[in-house]
Amino acid sequence: MIEVQFLNQRADTSVGTVTTHREFYRYPQYYEVAFGYRDVAAEVDFLLQCFRHHRGRDPVSILEIACGVGYHTLELAQRGYPVVALDRQPEMIAYLHNKAQSHGVKMELLVADMCSFELERPVDLALNLLTSFQYLLTNEDIVAHLRTTYRNLTPGGLYILELNHPREYFGGPLLHPIRWTAVQGNLEVEAIWGATDRGLDPMTELVEIEAAYHVREGAEERDLEERGCLRMLLPGELEALVDLAGGFEVEAFYGDFDLAQPLDASERSWRMLVVLGRQENEPTR
Repeated sequence: MIEVQFLNQRADTSVGTVTTHREFYRYPQYYEVAFGYRDVAAEVDFLLQCFRHHRGRDPVSILEIACGVGYHTLELAQRGYPVVALDRQPEMIAYLHNKAQSHGVKMELLVADMCSFELERPVDLALNLLTSFQYLLTNEDIVAHLRTTYRNLTPGGLYILELNHPREYFGGPLLHPIRWTAVQGNLEVEAIWGATDRGLDPMTELVEIEAAYHVREGAEERDLEERGCLRMLLPGELEALVDLAGGFEVEAFYGDFDLAQPLDASERSWRMLVVLGRQENEPTR
């Protein structure tokens, strides 16, 4: 059985006239093709190994926040783990619902804002991948999200985040848009992703990102272009926000989907993966 729930949404977070890529994510079929280059099976191996390393056992239940088309959720479900997939885009959840049915796997699907949701049962492991955490543009949103996630984790649970590597904000690839093409059947998607000429705003710590598709499907073509923002987060600042939210402890930073790769300045360290451990007691703040 696949259960879909809809929770109340907040108004869209905006910065001036710049939105948060809502339109870009309304087309899950294009997203799945364009961003399907990740080694999802290997990444899921790491996520499970990470939980075992930090907790000495397997997770009983797993939540993916901002799941999108559900690359990782689907892989976990196919491995037999009870999973919950949460996204604020109904189009993404509907697409994942159909994929789960076609693969014959069970999962719980939830349309909700990641700053305000409540699961029927808390989970052992929560995931926030593909830098989606960085759509939380203010300190207030980050704290609200962390407190919400805390309430939906079991005591001793883990929350694993995937963020951009800190060097990305200081001349790294994020600041130089990249273009690539991916093909699936008769669907060809040319994608563009990267900072606009506005770059990083040092006062707001926001990076304006251009996201675009040029799509060819048979004889038809269409273009979609949108600008939105991501929040720059450095390790020390993230630790301070985690402390402000209360309830979590930063247990580790990794620089790749590899327990042997620390977060450092080496070329092999290309992401900032953060492991947060839920403390036993409720935050008092």
